[in-house]
Amino acid sequence: LTLTLTRNQTSSGKCLSVDPLSGDFRENLTPVTLADCDGSANQQWDVITAGKHQDTPGQANIVSTLTNACLNFDPRRAAGNQVLLFSCGGRADGGGAVTNSQQFAFSGGQAAQPLVPLNGAGKVCLTSSGAALDQKNCDSANPSADELFTFGGNGTPAPGANNANLGKTVTATPTSTKAAAATTTSAANNAAAATVTVTVTANGASCTA
Repeated sequence: LTLTLTRNQTSSGKCLSVDPLSGDFRENLTPVTLADCDGSANQQWDVITAGKHQDTPGQANIVSTLTNACLNFDPRRAAGNQVLLFSCGGRADGGGAVTNSQQFAFSGGQAAQPLVPLNGAGKVCLTSSGAALDQKNCDSANPSADELFTFGGNGTPAPGANNANLGKTVTATPTSTKAAAATTTSAANNAAAATVTVTVTANGASCTA
């Protein structure tokens, strides 16, 4: 199953993207930036609803297929640096099991929905209103446009983007041996996984891989 995680009703036309070199030596603490959609591995994601690092119904891990690290919300970090990729399970060496900082509410459908971290007590939503994915206080029952993401759908990349991978199902396998050693999450270790590209739409257009 190939899905697209998109933000609706915006004019940015960007994809959520990962530069593995922007984190630490284990490829942890990696920011998720907004970039022109190009269908590259940097912009591909797995949504995992059951497995070693996800055991709570109605929640999901969101995992970079490039680094195999999980999207993580850590309110202990400085403002503007609280939403990062980190080894799935919450331990830097990849030995962790389940942490609520990496569990996000997921209905399983394709309707627009906010990304609400389980450790945010329902009062925190992820937002793509800036240059990188961030968090802000919110009413998760009434999210604003910059807090809404949609699972599923097709679209087109930004003009001039490399779209060689668009329309293809991408197998979730590690592309970085360093990341594979640092984190134990992969689609093969999980009971339910879907390969996705995380995008931000512009007037309904999005990229998919």
